This record gives sequence, C-alpha cells and structure tokens, in this order.
Amino acid sequence: AAMAAAFSIKKIIDASDQNAQITARLNLISDDPEILKKQIYASANDARMAYTDTAASVAKLGLLAKDAFNNTDEIVQFTNLTGKAFKISGAGIQESSAAMHQLTQAMSSGRLQGDEFVSVLENAPMVAQAIAKYMGASMGELKQMSSDGKITSDIIKAALFSAADDINAKFGTIPLTWSDIWTQMKSYAFMASDGILKKINELANTQTFQNMLNSAKQGFSVLINLHSSI
Repeated sequence: AAMAAAFSIKKIIDASDQNAQITARLNLISDDPEILKKQIYASANDARMAYTDTAASVAKLGLLAKDAFNNTDEIVQFTNLTGKAFKISGAGIQESSAAMHQLTQAMSSGRLQGDEFVSVLENAPMVAQAIAKYMGASMGELKQMSSDGKITSDIIKAALFSAADDINAKFGTIPLTWSDIWTQMKSYAFMASDGILKKINELANTQTFQNMLNSAKQGFSVLINLHSSI
C-alpha cells in the first residue's frame, strides 16, 4: 500500500511538472494561455490525440515557427489536421512523432527538403499527397521540388488547410477505438486537475519549501561528512 501510494504521488508530481512546462511554453506564444489550453483540448479530442502531445506540438510550432502562422488559431488547426492525417495513414506513435518533428523543423526553416521530406513521405503520406495535389505535381515531381527547396512553409500550410475537408471526411470513417477513449479520458483527467496541478507546482516554488529543501541538503552534507570521518 505504501509503495502504491508513493507511485501515485510520483505520477501526480510528474503530471504537475508536465502541466507547468506546458503552461510556461503556452505563456510565451499567447496572451491568454487558458483560452488556448481549451482550444488545444477541444482539438486533441477531435483528432483523438493526447492533450499533452497536442499542447507540446502547438507550443513547439508557436516558438520555432511563429513566422509561418498568423495566429495561434492557425497553429491549433495545423496540429489538428496533421494529427488526423497521421491516423488516416496508420502511423504509430513513433512514426507520428518523427513526422511531426520534421514538419516542425520544415515550418521553422521555411522549407521542406532532404531528410525532412523523406520522413514526411514515409510516415505521413497523406500530408505529402496534400502538398502534391496543391502544387499540381506528381509524387516524383514533388521529390525533385523538395530537393530544389521549392516546398515552402507557406505551401505546406496552404496545402494542408486546402485538404481539410478531405482529411476530415476520411478521418470520420475511422471507428473510435478503446485506445482513443482511454486517451480522451486521460486528457479529461489532466485538464480537470489543472488547478490542483498548479497548486502543487506553486508549492515547489515557495520560499518555505526552498528553505526546507536547503535544510535537507545541509543535513545530508553533515551525514556524508560524518560517514567520511568514521
């Protein structure tokens, strides 16, 4: 029972840390992060993605590729559509993560080329198909365009947004799974606990807690010195 309690406390502290990191990053890209959190939560449920993963992607795009988007609404929409495109393509967690990383890099640098293009083509073919359709090119021609640096961040965004109806229609044919339901339940629990998780993090940043921590460090140092002298 003690081990179970300790494990639960560890999970709560980890969730508090994760929530604090998410909030801090969203603060950097939005004047009203609480509203943005709600938008991300709704988008995550719609795309059957974990809230924490979606928030992390939105934050990264907002920090690394802010010039590619007009506002955070576009970033949330972009993340929503890419998430759905990954699921339609059958990409697993690792494949989706790799493709999203490469897309973020491309949006940040302003170009999709080299290894970034190969990763997107392999792990998120529907995204590549949307770009090809938007540019009126075959997949072979698209590969050459990527080598020439012609697939810009503006084209990636416009292509994905123009394919929104098609992506949503195809995504709607995919049945909800128990895994999706579990993901939504975890996201709900995380959002519902937002206030508590904030309080836990605030406790770690109080002067009282810091004083207690310093006292513990000093006590530990005394024990080490005592052990060394024996």
